[in-house]
Order: sequence, then C-alpha cells, then structure tokens
Amino acid sequence: MPLTPNALDLDCQSRAASRAFWLLAALHLALWTLTPLAAQPVAPLDMVEMRYWGHQWQLGYHKHPPLPGWIAETACTLCGGKFFGVYLASQLGIVACLWAVWRLGREVVSPWLAFLAACLVETSYWYTMGSVEYNNNVGMFPFWALAILFLYWALTRRDAQLRWWIATGAMLGLAMLCKYSAALLAMTVFLFLVAHPMARHSWRGAGPYLMISVAVLLFTPHFVWAVAHGFPTLDYAASRAHSGPAPLGYVLCPLVFIASQLAVLMPTALALTPVAGFRWRLRDFHKTERFARDFLLAMTLGPLVIQTAYSALFNKWLLSTYGSQFWMYAGLTLLYCLALRPNDRTIRRTWLACAATGGLFLMASAAHSIGTPYVTGQPLRIHCPAPTLGATLHQVWRQRYHTPLPVIAGDWWLAANAAFYGPRIPLIYGSSDLNHVDMCPRSSGWTDDEHLGKYGGIIIWNAGGCDPRDEIRRRFPTVDVLAPISVPWETRAKVRPLRIGVAVVPPR
Repeated sequence: MPLTPNALDLDCQSRAASRAFWLLAALHLALWTLTPLAAQPVAPLDMVEMRYWGHQWQLGYHKHPPLPGWIAETACTLCGGKFFGVYLASQLGIVACLWAVWRLGREVVSPWLAFLAACLVETSYWYTMGSVEYNNNVGMFPFWALAILFLYWALTRRDAQLRWWIATGAMLGLAMLCKYSAALLAMTVFLFLVAHPMARHSWRGAGPYLMISVAVLLFTPHFVWAVAHGFPTLDYAASRAHSGPAPLGYVLCPLVFIASQLAVLMPTALALTPVAGFRWRLRDFHKTERFARDFLLAMTLGPLVIQTAYSALFNKWLLSTYGSQFWMYAGLTLLYCLALRPNDRTIRRTWLACAATGGLFLMASAAHSIGTPYVTGQPLRIHCPAPTLGATLHQVWRQRYHTPLPVIAGDWWLAANAAFYGPRIPLIYGSSDLNHVDMCPRSSGWTDDEHLGKYGGIIIWNAGGCDPRDEIRRRFPTVDVLAPISVPWETRAKVRPLRIGVAVVPPR
C-alpha cells in the first residue's frame, strides 16, 4: 500500500490510517495486558497499593489523591476480584493516550503521519514498560493527554466550543485527583491562554471560566478532605523532595533532571531518524500553521520548563519519573516541527523502528519479571508468596476462632498481598511505609487500634528486617506472638524463603 500523502486521495488515506491505528491500539492492549499478567506471579508493588487504597473508598490517602485507587478497585470488581482488571485498566489508559495523540495529529498533519505519531508513543519507556505498574502517574496519563486534545479543540473548533472547554476542565480536574503534579499542566494551560495572542481572545467568552470552574468543582471534595486531615499528601511530597549540595545543586539538580528526560527521549529520536535524518532542522511555517506549532511546543515543553525552574530555584533533586507524563505528544511535536523527507521507504522504516522498539520493551519487561531471581539470586516484589501467605493466615485464624479472619495488619505490602490473594478479603490495617509496623489512622484512616482490639486480627511483618514485637505487645497487651513462618517465593529460582513474623490479636 502506498504510504506517502500524495499516493491516495484524502478520504482513502483517512480510512486506511484509521484501520491501522485501531490495529495498533488492539495490539498494544492485548500484548501489554496479557504479557505482564503471564510473566508476573503476583501484581507489582504500586498496583497492590492502588487496590489497597481503593478498596476502602476514601476521598484521599496519606500519599496521593484517590482516583487511581478507585479505578483499580472498580476494575478488579468488574473482573471478579482479580488483578487482571488493573492490568487491563492501565493499558486502556495508554490506549486513550494513543487515541488522543492520533486525533490531535489528524488536526495538524496527514493521516499517515498522525498514525506515525501514535506509533512513536510506543518508543517511550513510560508508556510501555513503565505502564505495567499501575500507579498515580499511570492513572494520570489518559487525563493529561485528553486535556491537551480537548483544549486544542476548544481553541480551534467553532461548533459546540463550550463543550470542549467543559471537557478540558473535567480532564484537568480528574488529572489533579490522580496526582498533584497535574498542576504543571494546569499552569501551562493558563499561561498559554494568557500569553499567546490567538488564545488570549478566548477569555472574552465563557469557555476558560467554565474550564476552571469544572476543574475546581471536581477537585473540591478531595481538597476538603485534605484540609480536614492536615494535608498528609503534602507532607509526603515534602518528604520525597531532597535538596542538592549548595550552591552547586542549584545548577546540578535541574541539569540532571533534564539529562534524565533526554535519555528517555532517545528511543523516540532514533526511531525518527529514517524520516527526519540525523541532522534535524526546523521547517518553515506558514502563518496559518504557527498556532498549532506554538500549541504543541507549549504543551510538550511547558511542564518541563516549570518543573526544571522549580528544581533550579529551590535546589531540589527530581526523580526522572516526575517527567513521565510530559512526552506523550513528543513524537507528534517533532513530526510537525521538523523538516521531514516522507516517502514510502522512510515512513516504512520509521514504523518498523517503532515496532522494534516496542517489541524490545515488551521482551525486556517479560525477561526482567521472569529472569531476575535467576540472575541476581534475589526475588522481586512480584514474586511475593501472596497466595500461600494469605491461605496460611486464614487457616491460623480459623483453627483458633472458627470464623473468617476480620483484619490483617502490619507491613502494608505484606498485609495487602495476603488479603487480596487469600480466600477472602479482610479489612487491611496497614503501615505508613514498607518494612514498618506503625499502623495508624493517618495512613489507614478507615480503621484504628480500637477496631483491631475489638474484632481481633493478625499482624504480620518481615521477620528478616524489623522486630516490632515489643511495640505490638505494648499496643495490644493480649496479643499472642507466634513463631515466624517461612514461605517460599513465587519463583523456581533458588532463593531463600520469606520469613514472616505473625502475631494474633484475639477479639474481645
């Protein structure tokens, strides 16, 4: 099939490119849902945490806003309580990102280049390997991508324009309910609407005000929760912000962050080589094309500039994952702004490069999940012996009290795994962080010591790490501390069993 823009009439190109896109979306959804599911014996750490939070249906949690937890729990419920639902929900979110890039591409480039822009998303670590572990970042991806698409439609479409302003506000509000870093996009949108001459005219209508109102309305319930609980999410964010060495850190911190983002973009740049060449140069823009250029550059680079400025002004190290949501439209922005040499051969080679990169990410993800214990002698979190541990704890409780286990407490990761992979899901009274047994209402606002003391339950911890037995006896005087149990990890590699400390709190 000819691939260049002049090879077919526009209608045929559009239909062929649409079929190609939906094939790409279906392949991504199938491969990135089923391959990790087959390679990982149990769900990854963050995915377990999302369901651990969402199972309690709170308006906020001590680390992050609530929406990804709600999505994880809803997806599991719809899939019969299985973690397959979260794997599927994660990749449906990435497919929404692909669709947003493709649809915006259809507005500014030819149908086949729009499809190529969607293919370039597959060359990013964050939207392939990084999407396997559903968390607040991954949960935010589709809302971030759709907010940009809907904003472009709000600024350029004359039909039902207010609808797209409302949709933009909804996506920004939902993104903020996933993670506060969505404020970077909200700030970028506001600055663009204020600074760009064409976008500034939108303030004469009701659109921007509707957008802001809808976003604020959606975010308000969580904000009220945060005020009532003393903003634990901000405390957590502050605990993750580490300062660099002064005065060098004011320069070094932003440079390291930018370098980490350039490293993530390298596969995309290499995949573009056949169609853009090794020596990139900007193309000339007609006056009617400049708004799309300015919009794409602002939405792609604006959040990066704001984040980097924060790092430079306050001397803060930033994790590379803080830029994970920036690059969905990077491929489309480059395709639009660079002088290309599109013909059958170069476009086909670019597609093949995208497919090869995505395939390598897929194989690397599976190999890492399966092979790491054989290479390092150490299991990963996905090899947690959750089914065995859950069944053992329920058996211990039933032998004593002949009733279902009401509460599992302790290290939140162990407790949540034992709960979700056991025969039934008890209440989880988790710790504030990994390898801790400091259960408290600030990190588990749905229960407390009084509830555990009244109804009883089992407290567990990693016996190879901390020793919380004295603290447990102080908080629960009637507790019966058992001998540690050894549980084999979910891998055939030769690794030492996991030793679990167990304490039974009898019901009053």
